[in-house]
Amino acid sequence: MVTLSLLRSRYFLLVVILSALSSAFFITPASAQESCGSIITDADSTPIEDCSNPFGQNTDTIPLTLVIDGQTIVPDATLEITNELTESVKFLDMRFFDEFEFYKHEGSNYIQQDVTPTYQDDDPSEAQWQEALIAYFPPGTDISPFLQASLTGDSDHLTEEQVDLYYDFEDTFLAQYYQPQYPNIPLGMYTVVVLAGEPCLTYYAPRSIFGYLKDFFIKTAHAQCSNEIFISTLTFTLTQATPEPTGASSVLFLPGIQASRFYIAQDGDGVDAGERVW
Repeated sequence: MVTLSLLRSRYFLLVVILSALSSAFFITPASAQESCGSIITDADSTPIEDCSNPFGQNTDTIPLTLVIDGQTIVPDATLEITNELTESVKFLDMRFFDEFEFYKHEGSNYIQQDVTPTYQDDDPSEAQWQEALIAYFPPGTDISPFLQASLTGDSDHLTEEQVDLYYDFEDTFLAQYYQPQYPNIPLGMYTVVVLAGEPCLTYYAPRSIFGYLKDFFIKTAHAQCSNEIFISTLTFTLTQATPEPTGASSVLFLPGIQASRFYIAQDGDGVDAGERVW
């Protein structure tokens, strides 16, 4: 006859076996998250839940333009740079209500980078105004009246045509002069995450005939806002360009040997480019 204590011991053994099998054949959610890496900021580290979409991207439209060393960055681009640091980083076409975050890939992790810009505090000097005017207007243009307007802020001495030209120049130059200066970044793989919303639109909207009458005499503003955030990403890689070879050529010319020919590459003393030497 089977005793109660024997049944209990067999039940306990069955539980132990099932627990062991479940640990061996099933992956816990924590293990799955670790395989995706984490998004690491100064404040915390958040395990990635969706390996294929770590930042929750919900649109392919990127509402800004990233320009590095004069080249516009497109998704999944690889840009070769001369040094280990970029020479210039610019974010263009940004709307004032949009934000972005900058992450560097480290293994399976994304490490947030500090790309806080600095801003120009001083007004342009006379030399900077003059240099910008020379670069903007065609050669031979008398820039003295434009320079006077730049330094004094008074354009009364300009003709009507000159006024239009000057303000086009001023808008272009000052937009470049006062644009944010972002820090240069080293070689590596990066992802820019853009958080874009929609601005609140303020308008006058009567709700009924009485609303029309009320709004006619007392203007009431109604704000229409969307709380939806559009998340887009831009991933790119910075690599170092292969340096140009220096020193003597590795090509050997043997005069007198059949099929060996040597030609002048450019004009020189008494010889013309393309002239055969041997």
